[in-house]
Amino acid sequence: MHFFLDAVNRIENDAITQWKQSGKKVVGYTCSYVPPEIFHAAGILPVRLRGIETEGMEIGDAYFGPFICSFPKCLLQLAGKGVFSFLDGVVITPGCDAMRRLDECWRKAGNDHQGIVPAWFEYFDVPHKTEVHGMKWFVQEIRNLVERIELHFQPLDERRGDGGMPRDAKLAAELEQVVLHFGQYVANRFRHRVARQDHTDSAVCLVDRPVSLDAGSVLGDARTIAETRRAVVAGSCVYLAESFTH
Repeated sequence: MHFFLDAVNRIENDAITQWKQSGKKVVGYTCSYVPPEIFHAAGILPVRLRGIETEGMEIGDAYFGPFICSFPKCLLQLAGKGVFSFLDGVVITPGCDAMRRLDECWRKAGNDHQGIVPAWFEYFDVPHKTEVHGMKWFVQEIRNLVERIELHFQPLDERRGDGGMPRDAKLAAELEQVVLHFGQYVANRFRHRVARQDHTDSAVCLVDRPVSLDAGSVLGDARTIAETRRAVVAGSCVYLAESFTH
């Protein structure tokens, strides 16, 4: 129980401290758009950044201004106070306009508060719609992120790992599986969307196509229509006494 309470109530909790003491890396990220599996595959602990432990807002207000969401301001305040100094890297995403500006404001604050910007500080762009072209772009952004992780955290001259495979090559293979899995999801989504669109187009063509039918057989008996002032057309009850638009 202590483990969970500690993780909930503290930013640099015991689990993170133990991870760092073992010589491993920690990267903070601001939004769930960042796939944490990428960092796990690289042997890096991904930590979702939170605004807890904030006790003031002088740094956040100085670079963001007072009229903006408190969450990115809290993150900047904590960064300016050195609370995130244990991080080996940070990934910022455009979850909203305010979060997008955190990238700029954090870098700017780093000019006045030395050491608050990690050596690896990345902006991970993401689409805000699930259109096919947006998902393809997202896959490419993931690939770009993988490459930047490899370049910074896995030098080419690093010692060999298990099985004689260079660790950077092993990492690339593991990360490629993550990207390929997501790419397959995009491909499947595209096929399903095309199938739905074809079905919709067919339905529209069926409705729009001129159909020659005997009016009597469609509308029914004229005397009955006159008495009830309604007719059944293609399964819909049309009240002839009321106006309607097409």
